[in-house]
Amino acid sequence: MSITQVTVTEEGSISGALQRSKKTKRNWKKLWFLLRDKVLYTYRVQEEKVASESLPLLGFTVKLPEKQWGEEEANVFQLYHKNTLYYSFRAEDTYTAERWVNAMEEATVL
Repeated sequence: MSITQVTVTEEGSISGALQRSKKTKRNWKKLWFLLRDKVLYTYRVQEEKVASESLPLLGFTVKLPEKQWGEEEANVFQLYHKNTLYYSFRAEDTYTAERWVNAMEEATVL
């Protein structure tokens, strides 16, 4: 399996590589993510056995950016908590971004 491939299992989880920037910073870092049971787990690489971060998504909101700055901003979606930007994510293509947005939206509600 390539590192950019997104995998969905029967349990409704999704995993794959995304780029992430924290809050309003513009530096992107490629990481591996797993969303399962309404928790987003972050791994430095796909092969890691233990997540470096875990973030329960209940109470968060997933949004598309209000403005796109150019082609590099395509496929970007953002995670907010109480109207404060928490993370921005960038997927390799629109299809992957839409799958992550849908999965995260489901994970933000009971």
